[in-house]
Amino acid sequence: MLFSSPRHPVLDTHRHSTLDPSFRSPNGICTAEKNVGMRIIKIVAILALVQGVGGILRAFQWIDVGGDLMGQGLFLLPLTGAIAIARGAFIAVIALSFILFACGLLLEQGWAKWLGIVVAVINLLLVFSLLMQGESLARAVPWVVIPALILIYLTANGEQELGGNR
Repeated sequence: MLFSSPRHPVLDTHRHSTLDPSFRSPNGICTAEKNVGMRIIKIVAILALVQGVGGILRAFQWIDVGGDLMGQGLFLLPLTGAIAIARGAFIAVIALSFILFACGLLLEQGWAKWLGIVVAVINLLLVFSLLMQGESLARAVPWVVIPALILIYLTANGEQELGGNR
């Protein structure tokens, strides 16, 4: 009868469920809140990976255009091609930074928060610059949504640490 008693403090699994908000871990954090926080972190990391992969594909486009222009003309078109390749390389660095941010976020690294803020702000400034140069809003909005969501998430947490300080 001892093992079937629902009131036994050690064997009562319903009381120690991680979904029960009344159950707190030894450090005082509600495990249900921690699970929700981890889900949000995973969603933000997936969004950052999507932004990074999209940025890498965009960078390959710029590098391809630059390579095509390098083989034409004497001076002006190869110079324009070199500028396009440099722009593609810069976009690739930003995209790889988003992927690094996602990995750091999933591994709960302390530097991930600041990398995410810096990369999101740089990306938003680049898109704003494109809008000032005459890019259509419809083509610019997809590049704004994910960095804006990441920036809102990272700044809304205030002083709360996203991970350990490793």
